[in-house]
Parts: sequence; structure tokens; C-alpha cells
Amino acid sequence: MIYAVIVTVFVVLFIPFTLRVRIILNLKEFKIYYALTLYGVINLNCGYIGFANNRLILRYGKNKTLPLKYKDLLLDDSKVDLINHFDLLKSSSAILLGGENEELKLWTAFILRAINPVIYRLLCVESPNIKFKNDIFLLGEKDSSGGLLEVVAVSNAFALVELIIKKFIGDVTSYVKGKKR
Repeated sequence: MIYAVIVTVFVVLFIPFTLRVRIILNLKEFKIYYALTLYGVINLNCGYIGFANNRLILRYGKNKTLPLKYKDLLLDDSKVDLINHFDLLKSSSAILLGGENEELKLWTAFILRAINPVIYRLLCVESPNIKFKNDIFLLGEKDSSGGLLEVVAVSNAFALVELIIKKFIGDVTSYVKGKKR
């Protein structure tokens, strides 16, 4: 019986899981739609991010909204970095350029195409085996601009437990430092 418990704990902690993030940027509505799925099948969360009154409005679930300030999104050293606990497997994106100004669309496509190798090399520093694809589509005059992005990352429960422990230790040390003053 004890061996079954040990094997089950080992499997739960160390078998990897994939997290897929899909993002759609709509510049006409100024909204960013997102969907998070586990193993590409189990829907974890979906919603959108809107912009209003110098704040971001995060809408998730049915009737849940959360206002965020722009400065809250910046990373600092005191926050635990969740991104470092995931390995990127795939990054696939498409940039949709629409509107009446053909010359602007062409120059934008040219600049974005020139930046693609730089983005790929930066992603390869963190995840050497990443599959990277970025397409640029030129649309008609009446179509609005936007973008699509899909990122697939892999991690395991042990890495997330490590993250929770680091967060807890950081909170305890900041509390103790605050008490000593």
C-alpha cells in the first residue's frame, strides 16, 4: 500500500503538464481576448482585457472583473517569477494588418519581418527547442488590424510547489523584517 502512495505522489509531482495560452488582439475594440487550457483540452479560464479610465479591466469568468493599474503589471525583484517555472514549447503568432494606408501596412510588415529572427533568438535563449512561427497578413481597406498568439508551455506540479514555497518564505521574511523596524 505504501508503494502505491509513493508512486502516486511521484506521478502527480513529476509528470509534466502543458498549458496553452491563446490570445486575440482586436485593435478595433481595443480588447485582448484570452483562453487558458490545460493539455489543450481542459478549459481553465477565458475572458478579455479592456482599457478604461487609465486602468486595465480584466474580465474573467461570467461576471467577474478586476481593475488593474499599469504599474501593477511591471515585474520587480520582490515578486516571484512564475514564467521561469515553465519551459516554452511553441510560439505561434499572426499579425493582421488592415486599413486604408497601403504604404504604412507594407512598411510595418517589412519591419516586423526583420524583427522575427531577433525574437526567435531571444526565445531560444530561454527555451532552445522552441517551435517558432510568425506570419503577417495584409488585409483589405475595411478590415481592422489585430493579432493572434498561441503559446504552449510545459511544467510539473513540483515546480509549482517550489514556487509556492518561495512565495511563502518571501512573505515570512518580509513580515519579520517589518517587525524588527
